[in-house]
Amino acid sequence: MKKVFILVLATFLLSNNYLLCQLNSIEIEPTALLIGRININFERAINERNEIGISTNFYQNFFNLFEGSPLIGNPDVFKGFKISPTFKHIILVRKFKRNEKIQPTYSEYFQVKVDVGQYSSPNIEYVNNEPQSNNAGYYYRTTLSNQSFTAFGGGVCLGVKIVPVKHFYYDGSIGFQYDFPFVLSTIDQNGLSYKPMIFESWHVWGPGSIITSKFAVGFIF
Repeated sequence: MKKVFILVLATFLLSNNYLLCQLNSIEIEPTALLIGRININFERAINERNEIGISTNFYQNFFNLFEGSPLIGNPDVFKGFKISPTFKHIILVRKFKRNEKIQPTYSEYFQVKVDVGQYSSPNIEYVNNEPQSNNAGYYYRTTLSNQSFTAFGGGVCLGVKIVPVKHFYYDGSIGFQYDFPFVLSTIDQNGLSYKPMIFESWHVWGPGSIITSKFAVGFIF
């Protein structure tokens, strides 16, 4: 009886489900460097189908793909960081047996996250809603320099994870998020009230971009 118990316990400890629950992974997103962002993600499996993690993003704008674009011009510069706790549910798993040692795995997942970030911008433009009386079509504008602000939000995405060999994988996803920047809602100067113009650039190509995508490479340990 004792031998049977030891055999059952050993089988359980070596089973795929148990090993999967103990897996950690860390990944980086090389394509994020194109827009001046460093992204590092850590995840841990809590059971066969679910994982929890933490995603960190650092915005330094050391290189911006959009800078000087004829379509966009010179976008606002955002520097700072964002931390996002994540929960991932694996929808589908497929394993392909190439040989005894190499068994590629393909999986699809759904992920939710909560965002909190701290940012700064050298210039945030504010505009008055009333057009200039002596210059039709133009509005009074002013700028606040070196303003720091906090942003909160969250998002969801659908993704694919491919593990071609042991300990290494590719991860790609697409989704949407909404992060709201808490900047000064209005400022008053010279008898005029101004509202921020940050939201256009923030929600299109800034840290709060509504459409999100990712292509990352990772290591399982």
